[in-house]
Amino acid sequence: MLNSKFIKYGAVSHECCLAMVNNLSKISKANISVSITGIAGPKGGTKQKPVGLVYIGIKRGNKTQINKCFFKNKKRSSIQKATVKKALYLIYLTDWTSLFIANKKGVDPIEIRVIDALKDHLATIK
Repeated sequence: MLNSKFIKYGAVSHECCLAMVNNLSKISKANISVSITGIAGPKGGTKQKPVGLVYIGIKRGNKTQINKCFFKNKKRSSIQKATVKKALYLIYLTDWTSLFIANKKGVDPIEIRVIDALKDHLATIK
């Protein structure tokens, strides 16, 4: 399945990112799966897929989201750092929303502290 998506749409595509995160969630025991595909440069970009284009897939349970991002700074390391920061932020949003809803049903406060710690860590990444 992933192979056919790769051939049809290319490695840097919504479809490939979706297939990667879905396959990862099938083989992993993790609560959250993350897939990232993109063009960090300095070469490899085209008009349709420029340097700085990144897809980030997040899957938790049966809920999946694919985010298309454009990072303007064309330095490879800057794109990589911005991608990690964005992925962590998306995980934070996914988890915080789930915990906020679940908290009304009695979620363990330790889980909420872990998410708060992730939020604090995100604030330190430059």
